[in-house]
Amino acid sequence: NSTPAALAIEAAARMGKAWPYLIKSYENFDAFTLNKIIDWSKELDLDIEQMKTYMKDPNVRKTVADSKKEGLVNGVTTTPTLFLNGRRIEGLFDLDSILSMLEEALLNET
Repeated sequence: NSTPAALAIEAAARMGKAWPYLIKSYENFDAFTLNKIIDWSKELDLDIEQMKTYMKDPNVRKTVADSKKEGLVNGVTTTPTLFLNGRRIEGLFDLDSILSMLEEALLNET
């Protein structure tokens, strides 16, 4: 299911709603099914036919494939994985955890 999910996120990005779609998918990670792509698109007021078109688009598919290759090269084995100052961080994060990591990184740079 990771490829259809990635295609949906990239399609949403092309429609200007990458972050809302990404957040929706992470909030409902355990409930993901192919039908959820349509449900979440409707919830975010995305054009379903445009989503389907983008998901089949060779450029979108290449973007997703390139991203996956980059992840493999960098040792990514699970999602989500974040990189902060070259450090790989794996697992689910809430917003407060991410902000704390960013603040810590900023403090360590000064």
